[in-house]
Amino acid sequence: MAQKRMFTMKIVDSDAFLDMPMSAQCLYFHLNMRADDLGAERNTDYALEKVYNVIDSRVRADKPMILTTNLTFDEMMRNPDIRYRRIYDRIFEHCFPVEIPGKSFRIIKAAQRQKELADYF
Repeated sequence: MAQKRMFTMKIVDSDAFLDMPMSAQCLYFHLNMRADDLGAERNTDYALEKVYNVIDSRVRADKPMILTTNLTFDEMMRNPDIRYRRIYDRIFEHCFPVEIPGKSFRIIKAAQRQKELADYF
């Protein structure tokens, strides 16, 4: 399961990571288990309620959150589904959005594999 998330040995074995307080290290693991790729969860009432409950409990406890998503700010703000808007409204009440632009590493890797295959034949 961890390999499907954004856990990397490069991060968790780094001096910078190991010098962080244990609470920050735990937060990294907790958030990667709970909030990786927001918007990619199953579109069921149960799944969305679970996502809302995790976010709502962190907001109520005034706990920090780091959420990742491929959605743009506009896509989140204009989502026609009230269930998603509830979640995003809670997030923006508590968080500052930060865009980190760039190409998808999956697309880059796929292009590299395609090139290797073409070179092979």
